[in-house]
Amino acid sequence: MNKEGLFLTEQSDSLHHSSLANLQGEIATTNNSVRVYENSNTTSHVYGTLSKGTKVSIIEKSSGWYKIHYSETWRNAKRFDVEEYLNPNNHDIFQHLLLSSSTGVSAKELNKVLIGKGILEGKGQDFINASNKHSVNEVYLIAHALLETGHGTSGLANGIEVGKDKNGNAVVVTGKNRNSLSDVRKVYNMFGIGAYDSCPETCGATYAYNSKWFTPADAITGGAQFVSSSYFARGQNTLYKMRWNYAYPNDQGGFPQYATDVGWAVKQIYQIKNLYSKLNNPTMLYDIPRYK
Repeated sequence: MNKEGLFLTEQSDSLHHSSLANLQGEIATTNNSVRVYENSNTTSHVYGTLSKGTKVSIIEKSSGWYKIHYSETWRNAKRFDVEEYLNPNNHDIFQHLLLSSSTGVSAKELNKVLIGKGILEGKGQDFINASNKHSVNEVYLIAHALLETGHGTSGLANGIEVGKDKNGNAVVVTGKNRNSLSDVRKVYNMFGIGAYDSCPETCGATYAYNSKWFTPADAITGGAQFVSSSYFARGQNTLYKMRWNYAYPNDQGGFPQYATDVGWAVKQIYQIKNLYSKLNNPTMLYDIPRYK
């Protein structure tokens, strides 16, 4: 049997090719980076990868594979998962809200929904300024910022110090390197831009530094500019179209999708609807695709 991976069932359990792990009782430790498969063969769906040295709980052994508990939060989506979220008729209409259109409400109105939201509290006018400058819906910006910053409490939202090393590269400040860095500034990132899964704070902070987001307002405006130029300018101006670039797929030389999570657009809806419900007579326009 091919020595490349693991078997994963629908019940969050899996089987691992036994030659790739050391077994001690009911615990196995991976000897190499190995894949997690849906079935006990290497042609089945791959849910993810376990790095070398990962410990997993064994449920049973079968034909050279270990059945294990696989509790990773993120997994590679299956076809039916994609179809569920790709269908524009599924889920809430708010995923089709036109995000390049303003809500038309005041800073006082927006500040009502920002009470108790950490660094974002009182920043209603900053969101309006960003909206006016880059034609991005204010409520979308707020909802997105609340999600990415943990309601204004994340490290990136509250500021991380970054400086330049001797080669001029942006580096996050630590107790050990502070004295060797120049141009140290506190930076902010309200939308997780550049914050990759492998280095969320470090990459997000250095991106903010290179973008000169030295105040919360800079980060809000910069985030609006990023969304507008990266997505709205080419027609991806709803949550649905940001997640599913159906008109210009990547494999046809098209545009990128905003997130890897198939449910990203739907997960944004609750917050947007909740915010809209608290505003006095906001504007709402929709753009719903129809597939042939």
